Amino acid sequence: MDVAAVGRDRERGAAIEKKLQELGTKGFFAACDVVNPADAQSAYDVTNKKLGKVDILVNCAGGFSKFAKVSDYTVDEWDFMLNSNLRSAFLFTRLTVPGMTGRKWGRIVNISSVGFWSPYLTSALYATAKAGMIGLTRT
Repeated sequence: MDVAAVGRDRERGAAIEKKLQELGTKGFFAACDVVNPADAQSAYDVTNKKLGKVDILVNCAGGFSKFAKVSDYTVDEWDFMLNSNLRSAFLFTRLTVPGMTGRKWGRIVNISSVGFWSPYLTSALYATAKAGMIGLTRT
């Protein structure tokens, strides 16, 4: 399987790309801020150019800032949590679905972890974002 790994961490991405090439794939790493629509589009375009199409999309980007009560989070932390855990999945899903629909084949895997219930009483923002991921998946 050829893999396009997409993410912000260029150093980690280079190591992933090297491993993919050692395995004999056409896999590669595309540096991308996964919450930026233009970056997502660019990564999607590069993937299609290098690999021909996207048959399987795995949305596993995410982020976590801290454990805190809802009242102790800032609006910026709320935005970060929703963007990194949910917006990123929306951006890549909306880019990928038309090709899959046209070919009448494709799979999307969304990683949501604690979306139904969080064992941490102080992770409401993270759990909310992951619950949104479950809603996106079901719909």
